[in-house]
Amino acid sequence: MPHMHHVIRSWLLPLVPAMALGCAATSSGPGRPVHPGSEAPQDVILTGRPYRLRHQGGLLDDTAGRGPGGRMRGRVCGSQVDLQVSHQGGTSLLEGRVAQLETEIWVGRAGPARLFSGSLGETDFALRLDQNGLRGQMGGGTVELHATAGALVGTSAGVGLALGGLAALWQMSAVQQGALVPLMLACAEAHAQHGQAFAEARFGGPAAEQPPGVTLALLDVAAADEL
Repeated sequence: MPHMHHVIRSWLLPLVPAMALGCAATSSGPGRPVHPGSEAPQDVILTGRPYRLRHQGGLLDDTAGRGPGGRMRGRVCGSQVDLQVSHQGGTSLLEGRVAQLETEIWVGRAGPARLFSGSLGETDFALRLDQNGLRGQMGGGTVELHATAGALVGTSAGVGLALGGLAALWQMSAVQQGALVPLMLACAEAHAQHGQAFAEARFGGPAAEQPPGVTLALLDVAAADEL
């Protein structure tokens, strides 16, 4: 049986012809706005709870065209992130390692919605983000988060979850959202599996860590225990 992320990719690719270009402005360091249509590669620092990522060589219109899209490195959920970005005409691919787990994230658009699919180690996902919220699958569970009061609120794989900073999320480029959204959901699941609350999670704001002892690598430990 083929690995699930190949199935997810097949689900994503038929949507490519309908994908539009462009996204809201974000920032490249303090006080340096990046405007849609900018041609110059940017060096962007993304911070929130629990993450700090640096996206080097990225473009704001990052689902346009083809070719390299920079590199994304830093920490999310106490785990090291190192992802290379490439653009493939309507979709973008982030691939590398997160918490030493092989990671593949496909990013696309269907009208105003963002589509994220791929795998983090043995955890597969297929997600759709739009102005109404975030929905889809994460591992073997359903994601159902509604946009309300500036946050995404609901459940992910049976875990009650609130992700603040929705406005900051929409200011990011598509690949930056694609890196953070699945990893934030995976972090919440890892915390739940080890009896810890995933409290005060948010996009944007100062970088902060969650309680120590839980990392994204624990997701594959839990998967191995189920075999």
